[in-house]
Amino acid sequence: MSKHEELAVNVKYKDTLFKKLFGQNKENDLKKAISKAVDECIREGILQEILETQKEEVYQMMLTEFDEEKYEAIIRAEGREEGLKEGLKEGLIKTLCVLVSKKTITMEQALEECGLTEEEFLKKMKEYGLDK
Repeated sequence: MSKHEELAVNVKYKDTLFKKLFGQNKENDLKKAISKAVDECIREGILQEILETQKEEVYQMMLTEFDEEKYEAIIRAEGREEGLKEGLKEGLIKTLCVLVSKKTITMEQALEECGLTEEEFLKKMKEYGLDK
């Protein structure tokens, strides 16, 4: 395994570094953006030890690995996945609200399934027009 590959495996928060890089790359100067992202991570204590001791290797790795289009696609995919999860949870909550309103299941059963507090669940029932 090359030094770059080994470093990539050992960098637990590589994604954080790339996210910072993505945020820094508004001026389309990748080298400057990498330097700013690395410095920001060091200041915030993110990967501090690795970045301080292997800063040049990290810089070179990021310079050769960073593909902004691919990164944007990954971020969009993560957003879609997150939205899907939220939608499924909201659908479950709505279904449970309907079942509770029809007295098919108890409030306690619904709360156990969805993980909401009774107050939160009652608020959802009201949102769906299922309150009494």
